[in-house]
Amino acid sequence: MVGMNSTAELLDRVVSDLGRLAAADAGATLSETEKMELLQAAGHAQRLLDALILETVASIDGGPGVSGVDTFPRRFGCRNINELLQRVLRTDSHEAGRVLKTANLMHREVELTTGAPLPARWPALREALLDGTVGVSGLLAATGPIEQAGPRVGAADRLRADAELAAFARGHGATDPDDAAPPAIPDDLRVLAQVIVTYLDEDGAEPADERALRERFLTLGREKNGVVSLRGALLPDAAGQLQRLLDAYCSPKVDGPPHPGESGVMFHP
Repeated sequence: MVGMNSTAELLDRVVSDLGRLAAADAGATLSETEKMELLQAAGHAQRLLDALILETVASIDGGPGVSGVDTFPRRFGCRNINELLQRVLRTDSHEAGRVLKTANLMHREVELTTGAPLPARWPALREALLDGTVGVSGLLAATGPIEQAGPRVGAADRLRADAELAAFARGHGATDPDDAAPPAIPDDLRVLAQVIVTYLDEDGAEPADERALRERFLTLGREKNGVVSLRGALLPDAAGQLQRLLDAYCSPKVDGPPHPGESGVMFHP
């Protein structure tokens, strides 16, 4: 098992070797076939680095999604894990957020009695991450549509989708593992995930207008200190009517609200 010191030393050697390759402009003298091989090897190495970063972030005490309350980033002078990742990875807040989101998906809880790690939420895709098949972009593309469906996709269906997406990422057929194809890119994984969601969640999310109708309300509180509190959630047209009514009552440019029957406003909550 590789310890922390030996891990750092191993990575230092890898970084040193990569630095020498980059400084020597090694790709300039290669044939087209050798350049292609270099790009493939570099891509694999980059995805493995993604895996190392994600597994490390996912293992941080308090969980990767905790921001501003866990002690790990504060020990290194950062307000939260997002800021820490920005500084150590030299990236922006958006990309650091993508790393945190992916680490959350790969995070494994610990069994309370034995301390053994439990399976990740997406175990097959996590394995594809660890062997360098997919990186951050691939994982987010594969899991995004299904995660957005939320509880409408059950755990058993999610795990079946996980296995199918991981096989597809490796270039294996969905039904026949021997049906070889090129490894999937993130756009391919996103399309397959969307197809899976369409099959598993035929009804889809509740239409926004129907949800809004159900959630609208208007509540008048009890009189206290000469005023009555008002709480509510209105549809846009009702909110517009109320705004015009309030303007008619409150505007200093008019003499109060219009009289009934005049060209005033009628409020229909």
